[in-house]
Amino acid sequence: MPDLGKLKAKVLMRGVIEDRELETICRSLYADGQIDKPVIEFLVLLRNEARAVCPAFDDFFFEAVKFHVLGKGGVGAEEAMWLRQVLLAHGRIDARKRRFLTDVKNEARWVSREFEQLYEQCMKGGRD
Repeated sequence: MPDLGKLKAKVLMRGVIEDRELETICRSLYADGQIDKPVIEFLVLLRNEARAVCPAFDDFFFEAVKFHVLGKGGVGAEEAMWLRQVLLAHGRIDARKRRFLTDVKNEARWVSREFEQLYEQCMKGGRD
């Protein structure tokens, strides 16, 4: 496991995550071949603290989160509550987050009632 504090400082030095920072992230995080919960939490922290992120980082971020959430084949209550915190941290749902939720719902073998509630709330929210 890389030193996440040092990696964060390096990646956020300029306050934005562009392609070169994404390359640094991938090289560091995939060195041991695992994306576990601490790594996902780290990616959430990076995304929340960056002033801006490139589309490639957003794609990487949402794929990693989806892989993590669907690890057991579906989305349980605990995962749904965690997703609620991550997706609504800034109080707004944009088109990218709605597309992510739709992808998760479509790829899951099952979803909890809590995920369904989150999904419905975000789909009818309509705020970008």
